[in-house]
Amino acid sequence: MRDVAEIVVPWVFLTLALFALVDWDESRLSPAELDRAWPPASRTLALVYFGLLSVPLHFWRTRRTALGTALGFAWAAGALGIDWAASELVEALPEAALGPAMAVALVGLTALMFWRSREVRWWYHSARGH
Repeated sequence: MRDVAEIVVPWVFLTLALFALVDWDESRLSPAELDRAWPPASRTLALVYFGLLSVPLHFWRTRRTALGTALGFAWAAGALGIDWAASELVEALPEAALGPAMAVALVGLTALMFWRSREVRWWYHSARGH
């Protein structure tokens, strides 16, 4: 059980951090920069499948500057810190707490995916003019 928890829980924390970061960043972008951002489905796939690598790519796509890319690498390093902290947390948990920790992490990830669905995010359409 510990081996699975050591993979799943940090991955969920990292994924949640990446979604929060990109959502926060997109809320601050100019309309021209927001037009260059990934469409919702592509963004979701990039964040889940490519993880930390997607952050510098997002910042490069939206800003098209070396400074934007460097900012993306800096934010990716911060997200890596969250991943490390989650790994250390799982390592410190007793065996009996691993199952509930995984359950909470997976329920949180599922709730995030529902929250991010296009039908629920009405403000997303107004920000992009849809």
